[in-house]
Amino acid sequence: MEIVGAFALTEPLDGSDIAAGMRTTARRDGCAWVIEGAKRWIGNATFADHVVVWARDVADDEVKGFVVVVDHIEVQMS
Repeated sequence: MEIVGAFALTEPLDGSDIAAGMRTTARRDGCAWVIEGAKRWIGNATFADHVVVWARDVADDEVKGFVVVVDHIEVQMS
């Protein structure tokens, strides 16, 4: 079985060098994480099974990577 992944780092107002100014945030909500923000230029995004999403944890201000199963993504378009 083949699993395809994607890497979500780049944000609309910055390139891939955004770690210091990352605007996408992550926060715990019970046992789950809520990730809010926008990403751009995600290779394989249209057919990936898993996406590594980079976001700043609001609790400790650290940038963390979250492996997200695409079947469980709830996307809100603005």
